[in-house]
Amino acid sequence: MARLGMMIDLRTCIGCHASEDRHNGEFGADCSACHQPTRWEDWTFDHDLSAFPLTGAHRGASCQSCHNGGSFGGTPSSCAGCHSKPGSHGSAFGSNCGACHSTSAWRPASFNGPHPFPMNHGGAGGNCGKCHPSSLMDYTCYSCHDKSKMQDKHKEITSNLGNCVACHANGDKEEGDD
Repeated sequence: MARLGMMIDLRTCIGCHASEDRHNGEFGADCSACHQPTRWEDWTFDHDLSAFPLTGAHRGASCQSCHNGGSFGGTPSSCAGCHSKPGSHGSAFGSNCGACHSTSAWRPASFNGPHPFPMNHGGAGGNCGKCHPSSLMDYTCYSCHDKSKMQDKHKEITSNLGNCVACHANGDKEEGDD
């Protein structure tokens, strides 16, 4: 008996149970790699030996949360394949979620890319929401700096305080600032 271009030994599970193989040969012919000889329902699967080892919070996910209806082939392995991009990211960051996030937990994130201000500016401690409360594409300095004091301090320089980085590109006080 030949299946998938290979000879099947009738002394093996698949040799007799090929028609019951709901994986359609996707995992090869060694059923005992996952199943016990007592019942098909007695199975284990070591994801660490697969093309997608489970790490972090993925280890606690149920099989069904990723493999709907027992389908194993074609399951996405990219973050975006299962998780939607948060609206707060806007068009920033592309699809490399791992640059800031880990599989252990979505938060806290740890952005390590180029940023004009030090990540601990104003004691933010890397908390993006401190300066970017609504979207990572927008920012405010008024989470820490009192707007009326800044208007008073800058009244002879500008009336447009909506673009602080025009004068304070790296978050430091410019020469002459108090």
